[in-house]
Amino acid sequence: MIAAELAWFDAHMPVCNPRHAPALLFLRAGEREMARHLWRLVHVLREVDVVVEMVCLRRLERVVREDAVQVAAIPTANRRGRA
Repeated sequence: MIAAELAWFDAHMPVCNPRHAPALLFLRAGEREMARHLWRLVHVLREVDVVVEMVCLRRLERVVREDAVQVAAIPTANRRGRA
């Protein structure tokens, strides 16, 4: 299952430049299909004891890249919580 999900992301999610490595990727509101695939991947990774965290922010600051489905931003002290 993980191979199928990774293949889907390869086909549908633009790749960020490695110089944006410290940035976190946030899905844009309304990206329901992307979110469904992301949660499938999260469940598979957690089943094999990979720690996956979801970070929630009040607003995005230090945006380093944007595309149609995601925003890459370097987090600041405005973190609200984790799920």
